[in-house]
Amino acid sequence: MRLTDLLILSLLSSIVIFAGGISTNNKGIESFEEGNYEEALNRFQKAESEYPDKPQIPHNQGLSYYELGNFEKAMENFERARQIADSTGDKSQVADANRHIGNAHFKAGDLQNAIGKYREALEIDPNDKKAKHNLEVASMLLSLMQQQQQNQNQEGDEQQEQEQQQDQQQQQQEQEQQQQEQQEQEQQQQQQEQQEQQQQPLEMTEEQAEQLLDALEENKEEIERRKVPVGIGSQKGW
Repeated sequence: MRLTDLLILSLLSSIVIFAGGISTNNKGIESFEEGNYEEALNRFQKAESEYPDKPQIPHNQGLSYYELGNFEKAMENFERARQIADSTGDKSQVADANRHIGNAHFKAGDLQNAIGKYREALEIDPNDKKAKHNLEVASMLLSLMQQQQQNQNQEGDEQQEQEQQQDQQQQQQEQEQQQQEQQEQEQQQQQQEQQEQQQQPLEMTEEQAEQLLDALEENKEEIERRKVPVGIGSQKGW
């Protein structure tokens, strides 16, 4: 169902016909009823010179702009009609203008302002069934949109939280991997140093070398002293 189907607009019933002959305004109404909204708008604009103080003229211009899809210009003309009606004390026309301003806001997607204008219309005319219905529709749609937005925000927050957790886990894994690589490098370096130390020949200072030679000489002399002369004992036995 389209939004236009939900709203009770009844634009043709909102067109104001003046009695007393074929006026430019009434010619504009004929064009409007035939669906010639551009032509109707031109005739309503010309009719303003005939009826400058009647709120119905800008009201009809607003309806033409509405059908042409120019909701901003429609609101401007409905507001002009409301101001003229308010200055003359025509409360019914003021309420009607507020409702149509609300319809234009609705079509433009501005539900907040549409609801505000429907409420203003009902403050003046609590029995306005069209304003009541449109207020209910706009309020329902706004509630649904807010709920959808809330759900989207919640889903976005959950997704963001999951992404943060994944980032933290990835960072932790990277840190652990870096630590492990660093430990392996240190172990490899220690092993390499140990191998190099084992492969290097022992180096002695000159003093250490002399001490070693002296020790060898002493050992040699000690060995010589302990030797027993060979053959002395055997000769005595002969």
